[in-house]
Amino acid sequence: MVAVLSPAMVVNAAEPPSVGTAAIEDDQATGDSVVISLSGISSGTYSAALVSGNGVESLDLGSGDVAISVVNGVTQDAGTLNITFGSGSDGYDGSDLLSKYSRITISGPDGMVAYSDHLPSAATAAINSAIADGKSLSDALDTTLASAKEAQSASDKSTIDSKMDVTVVNIAGIVAFADSMEANANAAIAAAPDEAGIRLEAARVSEMVANIKTWVNAASATATNDVKTNESVAVQSIFVDSVVSNLDAARNGFDADGNGLIGIESVEAIDSRCGVDLDDDDGTNDGNADADGVNPSGLTVCTTASTAEYSGLGEGGSAQAYSAARNMANFALTASPLPAAEASEEPEVVVEDTTHVLV
Repeated sequence: MVAVLSPAMVVNAAEPPSVGTAAIEDDQATGDSVVISLSGISSGTYSAALVSGNGVESLDLGSGDVAISVVNGVTQDAGTLNITFGSGSDGYDGSDLLSKYSRITISGPDGMVAYSDHLPSAATAAINSAIADGKSLSDALDTTLASAKEAQSASDKSTIDSKMDVTVVNIAGIVAFADSMEANANAAIAAAPDEAGIRLEAARVSEMVANIKTWVNAASATATNDVKTNESVAVQSIFVDSVVSNLDAARNGFDADGNGLIGIESVEAIDSRCGVDLDDDDGTNDGNADADGVNPSGLTVCTTASTAEYSGLGEGGSAQAYSAARNMANFALTASPLPAAEASEEPEVVVEDTTHVLV
């Protein structure tokens, strides 16, 4: 059978520009909300829906009117569209949306799909596993940090040593959750190698996992080699403070440059270090060698930029890693049709490590 497409449904080789994003976020539960933000949209009422990879199931996300602005007395031809699905929306049941849906459509006033995007179901399954790992990682760090803080407030060696023992045991589980999170982020790349957004956010997950492991391993070494080996409670307390500081950095990140922001979020423009022109010290973003004579790599993987304007590497902890994992599933909406539905089968993903029970 030969399929004949109407001219309106023929996709050009070049990907149409994105008109905005749809982000699955946390409202009352994990991944139970969708925030849609579009711009440059013709006036009218638009409706949004999530669709399963096999095209069988869908969820109405609601509708919204395009907000048209008036500039110098002139009504503009296009405007912005914002739709949020969450706990106050019809059809909300608190379920994890990414576990069921991997496609999104925005239908125009005529009822036809105007904008859409999709991710392979195997990729969304891996992303969801990375997100689950991130939550487990943060929970484990919360528990371990609480134990270390109990040692911080203790006044006898026995209690301090006991809390440090708990801390060291729990750190083994933290490292396992971090490794699993990175493995699932990489599995998402393998499932969707053409998705630049997944590659970028997965690189951020990997960078932050490295930060977390550096901090918790330092905390473990200090607890074992410095705290427990000292007979003086006063000296122990100094080292316990170091353990707590490292665990807090692993959980919440650390503002190393003191600019008030943590992690890669502190970059005003992501492409200043993840792709186009990593130098940018001549004030341009032209892809050419700048004042230092070094050509940018052009890679989407995050690497250290030579410009002193960049800050953020080595700062992110589990809170920032969780956000990066969540952002892996952001949809970039374009004026293009959805591809054919996927076959109904369960994707294979890295199994989340649940064997580490916190003390």
